[in-house]
Amino acid sequence: PVYRGGNPNLYTIGIENADGGNPNSHIRDSQYKVLSELVRDICRRHNIPMDRDHICGHKEQCDQTACPGNLDVNRVVDLANQEVT
Repeated sequence: PVYRGGNPNLYTIGIENADGGNPNSHIRDSQYKVLSELVRDICRRHNIPMDRDHICGHKEQCDQTACPGNLDVNRVVDLANQEVT
């Protein structure tokens, strides 16, 4: 919903995740923890709401890509919203 058209690289923050060149078979459990911590930190520093209106996968803005492969963006957002204990 916040996509304004044009080049999103001019007003978004992108995060790249390694997948060994095979996103559909890559195990991401450890990536989810670290990625959600990074997303939480970025959102807090830049006052960005931690919700699916503001956090999305690349393919949700550009349907010509398969990014982020098998990465579950909903899971990242859910984990980012959980406080670290």
